[in-house]
Amino acid sequence: MCQFLGRKNEEIYAGAVRYLGSVLLLDDPRIPGRIIQNNSLEKLAEIMLSTHLRYLKESLWLLSNLASSGADHSRAVISSPVFGRVLALCTWHTSDVKSEALWALAMCV
Repeated sequence: MCQFLGRKNEEIYAGAVRYLGSVLLLDDPRIPGRIIQNNSLEKLAEIMLSTHLRYLKESLWLLSNLASSGADHSRAVISSPVFGRVLALCTWHTSDVKSEALWALAMCV
């Protein structure tokens, strides 16, 4: 499913993000590491340069779930290019995106 994060088709991308975010809620410690190992953070960083609100909110929700799955995963998010984008989105003009970005940031610490 991680390979679909690089797709430009909104339906495919949004479905992949929603699926991965939901799978992270399962009680399987192998899942977060596999998502990180498949370059998902780099793909999310690229996609989060978009101004498309749905892309941003879904991506931030996925990052929140990933960061909250363990200290190693939080460190992976913090040390990846996506973290700078999360910080930038904390001052975003819409409250929905700002709220999701602040939540993702909180899950990293």
